[in-house]
Amino acid sequence: MTHQNLLFRLKALGLISISALASAQYDGRVGINTDTPKATLDLRPNPDNALATATTNEGLLIPKLSKARVANITTPENATMVYVENLIYTGTDPRVSGIISPGFYYYDSSKSKWIKLNDLVSSSIAPTGLERLTENGNSGWRLIGRNPNNYGDIGEDAIDFSHSTSPSNENGATGEKSFAFGTDAKATGKQSIAIGDNAQAQDKSSEAIGRNTYAVGPFSKALFGGIAKGKNSMAISGTAEGSSSYAVFNAYTASTATGSIAIGAFVTEPHIIAIGGANIYAGTGPSYSKVAIGNLLYLEKDLKMKANALGDCNANTRGTIKFDGTNFHGCTPSGWKQLNN
Repeated sequence: MTHQNLLFRLKALGLISISALASAQYDGRVGINTDTPKATLDLRPNPDNALATATTNEGLLIPKLSKARVANITTPENATMVYVENLIYTGTDPRVSGIISPGFYYYDSSKSKWIKLNDLVSSSIAPTGLERLTENGNSGWRLIGRNPNNYGDIGEDAIDFSHSTSPSNENGATGEKSFAFGTDAKATGKQSIAIGDNAQAQDKSSEAIGRNTYAVGPFSKALFGGIAKGKNSMAISGTAEGSSSYAVFNAYTASTATGSIAIGAFVTEPHIIAIGGANIYAGTGPSYSKVAIGNLLYLEKDLKMKANALGDCNANTRGTIKFDGTNFHGCTPSGWKQLNN
């Protein structure tokens, strides 16, 4: 045996020995870096590369293909896996129609389609609940799967349960620590709350509850179709423009009606309480602590009543007091009695 042949055989024996150390077959199974594989293919790093201090790249590297190359696979085997990194493709093969973003895909022969691994999770157990988002530097929570093009940027620590039906940069919980619930709801103010279809809470600590309800002013509250524009105002099926004013049941308080309360009435003066259809407009002189109830016009230092015809006095009107322009009259069982004689 020549020296060269001996050297060649020693090299071959060494390579075989090294290969045996790196891989082994056992009962039809293949092991990498193990001679006792526990699965069809058992991949393990060598002991040195398994150390926490090691820096080598360990893992399984799936073939990286373009969408066009995947489409060219004539007869894909069921469960074949690839990683698609290039989406350029001008063909019309329906098998790759689901490849719309980079990622891992596997072939499902029962559907004749390449399916993204993320879609496998969503199709079997659809994720529900909220997901944490970071938009424009703010992090908050929104329902999983919402189209970001239909919402404004999430507010810091905001919670968005709303549903937006069309592209928008305002819908949802965009205010800091805001909360939105309902179709096209908007909670834009800091610590604002909007609940209901098209409910809008636009300023700090404002609250809008109900369909087409608007809380516009800071600290305003609007319910059931109300519009609260003034600071600290409240509107329940009415419009409250005055600061610290209340409008209830189709009532209105003007921006000049600071501190007024209107229940089914129209008020423009400050510090008025109007109930039941009384229309109180701005007038001369002090107007603090005035009350209007129907035709009872002002309660100030004295009781003042609007002059009216006495009308019928019967069982339904007993106890009524009216002013005829000169005298006060009370309705008794025996008829009207003048009270100031």
